[in-house]
Amino acid sequence: MIQFSIKLEKSILDNPECRNKIIFGPIPSRRFGSVLIINNVLCKTCTYNCIYCQAGGANCCSTNRDSCFSPYQLYFFVKNKIEQLEKANIKVDYIGFIPNGEATLDVNLSKEIELLREFGYKIIVFTNSSLLWNDNVKENLMFADIVSLKIDTVDEQLWNEINRPHKRLRFEVILKGITDFSKQYDGKLFTETMLINNMNDSIEEVSQLCEFLKELKRDTSYFSVPIRPTVKDYALAPNCTVLEKIKEYTEQNLKNVKMLCCPNTPCFPMVGDTTEQLLGILSMHPMKEEEVLDLVSAKGWGIQQITELENKGLLLKKSYCGQNFYSHNN
Repeated sequence: MIQFSIKLEKSILDNPECRNKIIFGPIPSRRFGSVLIINNVLCKTCTYNCIYCQAGGANCCSTNRDSCFSPYQLYFFVKNKIEQLEKANIKVDYIGFIPNGEATLDVNLSKEIELLREFGYKIIVFTNSSLLWNDNVKENLMFADIVSLKIDTVDEQLWNEINRPHKRLRFEVILKGITDFSKQYDGKLFTETMLINNMNDSIEEVSQLCEFLKELKRDTSYFSVPIRPTVKDYALAPNCTVLEKIKEYTEQNLKNVKMLCCPNTPCFPMVGDTTEQLLGILSMHPMKEEEVLDLVSAKGWGIQQITELENKGLLLKKSYCGQNFYSHNN
């Protein structure tokens, strides 16, 4: 049985198609330190198709919960990755479920969290909150140490314009699900709001959102802006004057609020195959051209290797706000 288990684990880990899509990082986070990222929705399925999505948008917009792989497959990949990171003396603070889609569409989420607890790290789940009316989803999230809820607006028309939800979803039901979950959840609860120019960035809109957030049992509410290529070119960050007004208003009218509008240049440790690691990071986290070159220079790579990947159709270059970005051409 031991030999069989070793052979099974090796066969799973030898599958590069999954290896560079399921787990990557760790990535630096101003909120959580060093986070090992789990992509538990491989087929880019989401309940939303947000105009500001940095992962290229959803391949499939759905509310049907399913599974992409066995929880034990995920366990082996995480185990192998953590062993590599420990050998390289690379620190991990959290394991985060931050997929190319909606994390709670994974029916195995609670089992996966339960298995990953063996490694001794706290677990974070990022969700767009759209399925919190579902009791099974709420129960799955109870297993996590930290849950981050996305709430971009409390105006239904703006919700449709910004988040472009699946037609089966009902806005008032989602808001009630968020409120109910916040009262039931015992872990740390955060909210995230993406501010979009001329859409949800007026003081009137922000004040309505703040009133809703006040009713939640939460730790901190974060406000951020798009900084990478978005699905729709008009999904831009508000100007600095507007952001200053929002910052002043939220700090005066809402407890435990932070603005995340000026992120530092990320630094990703590269462990393992350079191509696989780079494609894994860029599939979830598009980066500026100079950031990519800085990242791969530690592996002895330069613009020639990046251009080769681009010519093979593996990398996609896109201009956004006057800067060039690379992403994985999924």
